[in-house]
Amino acid sequence: MSGIERYRKLLIAETRATALALQSIASIPDANRAGHDAQRALGIMAHIQLARRIWLERAERLTSAPVPDWFPASPPEQTAKLAAELDRSWSAFLDSIRDPDLDRPVLYSNIKGEKFTSTLDDILIHVFNHSTYHRGQVARLVTDAGGQRAQTDYIGFFRTPQA
Repeated sequence: MSGIERYRKLLIAETRATALALQSIASIPDANRAGHDAQRALGIMAHIQLARRIWLERAERLTSAPVPDWFPASPPEQTAKLAAELDRSWSAFLDSIRDPDLDRPVLYSNIKGEKFTSTLDDILIHVFNHSTYHRGQVARLVTDAGGQRAQTDYIGFFRTPQA
């Protein structure tokens, strides 16, 4: 499997995991939806999408607009819509590159304005790990708020059951 094919597979898992995590937030009882844990879970899901957008813009060498709030209280429908748009954009980006491009250096500025260079490969690894890390936080918050946590482990999307 090529590097790009592996990232396409990670994007499939990312897409599924995002949908399941948002469904898990919806499982929080109505009485707890306005509570801190539920609102924090929504903010984290929105944060994941904001970070995915910023990193895609960096990978494409585009200028990113400033982000005033990295954990906004976005409605789940808005986060789901942004996630779907980003899934399509990330898919198109992966279609536009080849394995040798993974070694390409990408110059970017962080949120403090400090300049850095990372390979495209390192950026892609970071993007998928970042999402996974934060979905784990969402799972804990959903459980604490009385909802049903989602099973979003990568292996669960691709393993083959044996009889």
